[in-house]
Amino acid sequence: MTKKIKILLACDNISLIELVKKNVFLQNDWDVLFVQVKSELNIKIQSHKPDIIILDSALEGAQIPDILSLFYETPIILLTDSTNEINFDKYSNLKFVKKYQEITQTLPEIALEIQQIISTIYNNLEKEELISKIFDLENRLNECKLKNIRLIEEKGKSEDSNKQKSAFLANMSHEIRTPMNGIIGFSELLENSSVTDEQKCSYMRIIKKSAVDLLSIINDIVDISKIETGQVKLSSNVVKVEDLINETFNFFRPIAQSKNLLLNSDFKIPVKDFVIVTDEIKLKQVLTNLVNNAVKFTDKGSITIGVQNRDHNIEFFVQDTGVGIPNKYRTLIFDRFRQAEYNNARKHGGSGLGLAISKAYVELLGGDIWVESEVGKGSTFFFTLPMAKQKARKNTNNNENIYLENCLTGKTVLVAEDELVNYLYASEVIQKTGAQIIRAEDGTIVLDMLKHKTKADIILMDIKMPTKNGIDTAVEIRKSGNNIPIIAVTAFALTDDKQKALKAGCNAFLHKPYRSAELIHLLVNLLNVN
Repeated sequence: MTKKIKILLACDNISLIELVKKNVFLQNDWDVLFVQVKSELNIKIQSHKPDIIILDSALEGAQIPDILSLFYETPIILLTDSTNEINFDKYSNLKFVKKYQEITQTLPEIALEIQQIISTIYNNLEKEELISKIFDLENRLNECKLKNIRLIEEKGKSEDSNKQKSAFLANMSHEIRTPMNGIIGFSELLENSSVTDEQKCSYMRIIKKSAVDLLSIINDIVDISKIETGQVKLSSNVVKVEDLINETFNFFRPIAQSKNLLLNSDFKIPVKDFVIVTDEIKLKQVLTNLVNNAVKFTDKGSITIGVQNRDHNIEFFVQDTGVGIPNKYRTLIFDRFRQAEYNNARKHGGSGLGLAISKAYVELLGGDIWVESEVGKGSTFFFTLPMAKQKARKNTNNNENIYLENCLTGKTVLVAEDELVNYLYASEVIQKTGAQIIRAEDGTIVLDMLKHKTKADIILMDIKMPTKNGIDTAVEIRKSGNNIPIIAVTAFALTDDKQKALKAGCNAFLHKPYRSAELIHLLVNLLNVN
């Protein structure tokens, strides 16, 4: 042990002190303090806190019982001629050494008692250290147990997550291959010369529907990827609630009618001229996802799209009379990669990401989403958004449904596109407007054409091209002082291509796949055609 023992000897007999010092203390490495006056005794004990007190009962003025009572925790060796006046049983810390007339006879007993006390002190210290080590080991063991429990939980979560993702990927493979099979299969059938016109129309409808389904799945995968990586950015728009509900209603009405479903709208608040400020695109996507699910899971009855007030928020709801959702799935259906666990969802197909995307968007917009359902009777999905009302403004710009044949006669469109299929589609659309078309397969060719004064009134610029991409090409065009209108086109979905294109000097942006009306609308507007 490393502890140095401190001993206090309280005695006013100089001869005794010298003998003890010479024959007991000097032979050992102890820290010894001597007190010869009773008045100093209490102060020295309290300040130095000795491990052993050797007290001569003959110390002038010493009240032995008082001292024993005050320092009952410290081992005391009492040097005395008689033990008759003291009840030794009362003081467990007290040791007795008889003072012999021949003082040298007392010294061995003093040394023996000191050694026994020191041995006890060291034993106690060892026990304390051992107990402390045991407690420390127990604490470490408990920490290890807790870590193991957490690791087992994390391992279980990781395995569960991997299973969910594996099931999701298997489901995605099926969902992607199904429309691809329709597109490829019926495209091959169209090549057969014996196919009638009626069959051709039927095949083309199937191909178009398969393409729309495939695009929907791809969009869901892109959206969930943006959410997972934190790349979702919100915009702020003034949204007229009545128009939003009516647009959704009109879009789904023919789909509902094809299944003999009744589609209703329910305005529980006055919606005329009622607007909110939010991200219009995200809001439309959430509402579309919910109505699409209602149509998908409802075989008979009705679907209602509605809006109402709830605690200073606006609450949208979509109610159906479909299959309903069991209790254990009502939270699970909003989780990512979970559709494969729900038999009804697997049966009806789809990416299974719509509700997860909707939940993420609603929460980003500051709202909540939940479902109330009864199996066999239907479900109602609710979501709230913060309500920031504004006065609705009349729309004086009516540019919808612009599709005029020969409306761009005399104009020339430079299509910068390296992919032949994409160029052929753009060419077919633009030809209907009467415009002339010229093609460049990469950015360097575009710059060379403009340098040699090739006639072009507008450029349809693909962003991803070999040699020189569309962004760099647009930057160089603007640096040269050329203000020709540029429409950027891209199939990228995980980057801020729109902002990059506009910053590079492009006037507008199209996202592949685009509809013919979208392209013509931009061409007409940018060329200022009446």
